[in-house]
Amino acid sequence: MRSFGPAAAISTPSTSLDLHGVVVLIVEDHDDSRDMLRQMVESFGAAVLTARDGREAMSLVSKAVPDLVLLDLLMPGMDGFEFMEYLRERKHPARIPVIAVTALGSRADVMKTWAAGFNGHLLKPITMDIIEAQLERVF
Repeated sequence: MRSFGPAAAISTPSTSLDLHGVVVLIVEDHDDSRDMLRQMVESFGAAVLTARDGREAMSLVSKAVPDLVLLDLLMPGMDGFEFMEYLRERKHPARIPVIAVTALGSRADVMKTWAAGFNGHLLKPITMDIIEAQLERVF
């Protein structure tokens, strides 16, 4: 399995998943993680918007509504749960799938993300195979 992290290499996806025309918003405060995830998603043809935290993501979604949000939970300023609350209250609640991408992996953490309205919970480190499967599930 290919790993998601600073030393991981991005390779060509193994399936015919084609996300041309799809916009994915990645909200992640760590530069290396955000860039690696961006490269993974772009390898399927999707356009990617990135934000460092929930406040920056709020600004982006006020201008364009993404087709999917990959959202870190633990960020300075506005965290993932606060941004999710904003999204669900103000931006097409049923339309935008949001997947938590986090290091929080206990059963209680997963239950908390589902209760908050997330459409998935991915535990870091993320592999290319995992992100591909999640993208296929959503699209």
